[in-house]
Amino acid sequence: MTRSRFLCLTSTATFLILVTVVCGLNPDARLPSLAADGAPSPTAISGLDDQAITSPSRLLLRSLGFLSVGVAITLLIGCATHRHRSFALMTGMLVMLGFSAGGILSWVQDGWPGLILVLSLAVSSTLGLWSAGLLFLGEPGSTDPASEEEEEEEEDEEEPA
Repeated sequence: MTRSRFLCLTSTATFLILVTVVCGLNPDARLPSLAADGAPSPTAISGLDDQAITSPSRLLLRSLGFLSVGVAITLLIGCATHRHRSFALMTGMLVMLGFSAGGILSWVQDGWPGLILVLSLAVSSTLGLWSAGLLFLGEPGSTDPASEEEEEEEEDEEEPA
């Protein structure tokens, strides 16, 4: 595998794992303004006091976080196997450009999102465009796509079985 594809896929997987850490594991501590809107008020009295109430935004944050883990695993599988490499690049491109489009739409509708969210928007846009470039344009130094496959087959032949 070429180094740029490997670096692109592992960078995208790392970014998605960071999204998981921020959004999925403990959204109340890391994003309190987003996750706490459904917390029950102390004056609310109901027959379901023993059951925890989960807000829709907390559920969506955790779901988004753990969806990111699944996509990161898919990208890492694409790093490891030649057969899944194009699919992994396409998945990384679509996910990162989707995050970017959502961030841009949120910025337009809601205003300035803050420095950290703008930084994550820049990183996701860069990773999405990098994946798209590798997927559609190929490697800058290689002119023949079959040469990469031959190179990988030669590496496989050299390894002792």
